[in-house]
Amino acid sequence: MIRLFVGLDLPDAIKQTLLGCAGGVEGARWQSAEQMHLTLRFIGDVEEQVGEAALEALGTVRHVPFVMHLEACGFFGKPSKPRVIYASAKPAGPLKSLHEKIDNALRAGGIPPDERKFTPHVTLARLKGARAGRVVDYVAAHSGLRTPAFEVDAFHLFQSTLSHSGAQYDIVASFDG
Repeated sequence: MIRLFVGLDLPDAIKQTLLGCAGGVEGARWQSAEQMHLTLRFIGDVEEQVGEAALEALGTVRHVPFVMHLEACGFFGKPSKPRVIYASAKPAGPLKSLHEKIDNALRAGGIPPDERKFTPHVTLARLKGARAGRVVDYVAAHSGLRTPAFEVDAFHLFQSTLSHSGAQYDIVASFDG
């Protein structure tokens, strides 16, 4: 079994900007530069032949390059028990369009849809035992976050390997518009 997802890699300058926001929340496991990405479509734990079908399906996706940036922070989870701190992706329209094209291609290739709502974001930290008030304060303090704009002209099929020190993400294949 392999664990796969489709996503965007981020330019190094954007990763460095996001790394500059790390810290100040006890119980947060901050993502490293190597872990930062934007997931367009989670595929999950699949047999290798499903990975081959995903490669073939993704090769059919065409998209026009677009420019985006990341801004403001938020969190997933209940206000009393936040799980993740993230940076929002803007504008969401072109990302949602690319997500839909990828999702449609994968479904046509026999890969079941991801039932979760697509919320374009970059995970900054995973939380375990973080005080809710501190997370809310962190998000408020970083509401003015805005990275420089960057071009999205390719997306990637990633393989995720889980370990005790966090996930490692490796690009399996890249797809230009």
